[in-house]
Amino acid sequence: MAGDSPLGTFHIEYHQPPAPNAETREAQEVWLVSSKNPKNRQLLYTYYRDVEVIFSDDEKWLVVNDQPVSNVSQVFLFRQQKKLQYEPTEDITDRAWQFAASKMGRKKRPALDHEYAQGIRWTDGHTLLVCLQGDADRNISINQWLCFYDVATRTFSTDLDKLNQRHATFGAK
Repeated sequence: MAGDSPLGTFHIEYHQPPAPNAETREAQEVWLVSSKNPKNRQLLYTYYRDVEVIFSDDEKWLVVNDQPVSNVSQVFLFRQQKKLQYEPTEDITDRAWQFAASKMGRKKRPALDHEYAQGIRWTDGHTLLVCLQGDADRNISINQWLCFYDVATRTFSTDLDKLNQRHATFGAK
């Protein structure tokens, strides 16, 4: 599986080495490869189960959605340092769950048996749409709860009006 960056600067390659046996999990890798010179490549991330990479439109940021085990997924942010080099900046998973709990009037997040956090898409060069899902039993569940994360201010919000105003132009009245 591979994908191109939004500006076509590079593409993503996923490498999965063959496992010596069915019970062994080998580390898998995500590589960024230059579109101009495929020999120019940079290891981005190592994972064990399932991963997805989503770039901001300007390619300055990317998010790695990692599902290390069957009942958890996490959101890691990376900032571009130069060309193919991206550095991890933070894991926003716990902060997203804490934000959701506070919006629901809780002081701390509920304990869940399954908890999935996922960056869905970049809405602009610095705002990520995040989706949370999880459950403990039929009385405690969160299903497709959405929020925004602004990488510039490092804050979460649920302000859809503010986001929509940034993305609409109607001219003078």
